[in-house]
Amino acid sequence: MQHMAYQSLLPTVNKYLQQKWDMASYEIHLRKVKSAKPTIDTTAPKTYGHLALKMKKKQLEEQSMSRIQRENEMLLEKMSHIRRTTGRINNRNDYENKSLCRERQQKERLRITKENELILLRLSQCQSHYSIKDWHEDWHKTLKLMENIARYPQSVKDKKGATTRRKQASISLASATPPTQTPELPESKPATDDAPPVATEESTGSDSKKDMLEEITNMNATLQVVAKDVTTIKDTTKEVKDSMEDIKVRLGEAEERISDIEDASAMTEAKVDKYEERLEVLWSRVEDLENRSRRNNVRIIGLKEGVEVPGKVDQYVTEILDKAFEFYGREFEIERAHRSPVPMPDRNKPPRAIIVRFLRSSAREKVLQVARAKRGIDWEGAKLSFFEDVTRELAEKRKAFNPAIKRLRELQVKHRMAYPATLIFMWNGQQKTFNDEKKAEEFLQQSN
Repeated sequence: MQHMAYQSLLPTVNKYLQQKWDMASYEIHLRKVKSAKPTIDTTAPKTYGHLALKMKKKQLEEQSMSRIQRENEMLLEKMSHIRRTTGRINNRNDYENKSLCRERQQKERLRITKENELILLRLSQCQSHYSIKDWHEDWHKTLKLMENIARYPQSVKDKKGATTRRKQASISLASATPPTQTPELPESKPATDDAPPVATEESTGSDSKKDMLEEITNMNATLQVVAKDVTTIKDTTKEVKDSMEDIKVRLGEAEERISDIEDASAMTEAKVDKYEERLEVLWSRVEDLENRSRRNNVRIIGLKEGVEVPGKVDQYVTEILDKAFEFYGREFEIERAHRSPVPMPDRNKPPRAIIVRFLRSSAREKVLQVARAKRGIDWEGAKLSFFEDVTRELAEKRKAFNPAIKRLRELQVKHRMAYPATLIFMWNGQQKTFNDEKKAEEFLQQSN
């Protein structure tokens, strides 16, 4: 049973007491384990305000909302303006089919319209070839012939009837409508022994009546055709007038559109002129800034290619200043120097210029002054010239004063060129200043 007894890890005198002590220490260990805190902080990280409330995002949202609000207000103002006025936009969708021969069709319509107007004018001015008066006289002659060829003389009643028929015939002829009924003839009485001669006379009268009725019927048909043609011409003229009215309306709309386009073009031209003026001002400012940024620069012309060590042009220029100008010290410190950034020329062409930037502007002025007094420097078999480093535009402006400067040199008049391109000299004890080369030349010509 000893194997079931408590076995301590260390040698002990009393196993029972050692077991009790070990159990007590084990319980203490368990309590410590349960109450132990971790060395690593496993709690949730601290929440910072700038992460929960993103101010930049809120600012962008506010800017976006303000921009949308401003655009909505502008749109609402435009819509209210359109409602108050008719606006400059026509929303009618009157699409017209375009044709390649539209101009030719318009010319053809105009030609047809002119011809129709001429036809209408001729029809309105033409006179009838038929005379109602002549018809009336012929009808009276016919009535007389009818009375003459009658077998028996007409009674008073018959004469009244004939007179009434004559009046009716006159009225019908005056209204340009032929009579629809033939004139009534007196009733014939029974024939006597001389019947054949009377029958011959009656047949002759009936033939003349038939001819006269046929002629009147033909005249009535002709008048109806003429009336129909006149009606057709009136309808055609009305259509032509309607088309002319449509053309006038379209011409009016075209004139309005052309007027709007001309107004817009005038406004655009005014804006373009304004922008051109602003562009000239801005360009002059840019040119001035570029020239002022070069106020410490000197351009050396005539130095042979390859005489300087690559990458050490400033040391070579310092050597030139020291030996040729006897300029040395911190005042003539060079910030940088390099060849003009253009491709290397051939041997038979002039070398590239060297651009030197001094740290101080006083050094540049002294170098130019001495170089101007010496009229160039001889250096290693080359003639070096020193000039101001300016833009091409300013150089051209100054070059335009060369004729006036040449004339001043001939007259031995002291002069100088001020920035940017202003010629200043003394004339008869007075200082003259010219910004325009032509005015300077005119002044020198008039003074001589």
